Amino acid sequence: MCRKTSLGFFFHEVVLHGLPGNNKKERLQQLWLKIKAFYAENKSPSKLGELTLEMFEKSGKSPKLRCKGGECRHLVPFCASLGRELAHLGGHWQTVSQLLDLLLQCAQYAATVPFSSESLATASRKLCILWKKLRDAAAAEGSMAWTMKPKLHLFQELCEYKAEEFGSPELFWTYADESFCGFMAKAAKRRGGQNFAATVPERLLNRYRAMRSG
Repeated sequence: MCRKTSLGFFFHEVVLHGLPGNNKKERLQQLWLKIKAFYAENKSPSKLGELTLEMFEKSGKSPKLRCKGGECRHLVPFCASLGRELAHLGGHWQTVSQLLDLLLQCAQYAATVPFSSESLATASRKLCILWKKLRDAAAAEGSMAWTMKPKLHLFQELCEYKAEEFGSPELFWTYADESFCGFMAKAAKRRGGQNFAATVPERLLNRYRAMRSG
């Protein structure tokens, strides 16, 4: 959905002026230490192996967290928690904190049984309203922060309308497919030699044939 974009904007602003430090590199280190502490306390099943500026900042492009879907999903509770810590700074950070809390609520509503499409629709609509508020405030200052990308509209369509018809997004999102692709890549991994687009599926099929023939 819009997780990678929202977390990318959040991390960008945190290392810019959200945490203590003399420069972005020091604030990035503070952020990474907080993430690792969160992982240790919550035993997160999907974790980032590192955090660099290049993972959410790229010249000429708006911020976006570049990581696997599962890694991003398990960072939402951390970001909501850190957002509440920063809310005491007031104004802008309070709005960001509210948005991250709503992002977490959307994930929780999607996982709740019995599923309530109305609760998910309400939370997602509030999130989009806050996102526009942040975008408008940034635009007034000549900034491109919190730009509204097509995926935000897709997120709203999914949560407000498709979920009512088809049920929880957990029933049809792509995380299971992404995880299976990761499993296949690991199963077909080779050390050394040339790699082409066809070599991974070929190795996987050959290993499957060897297993079945044995």
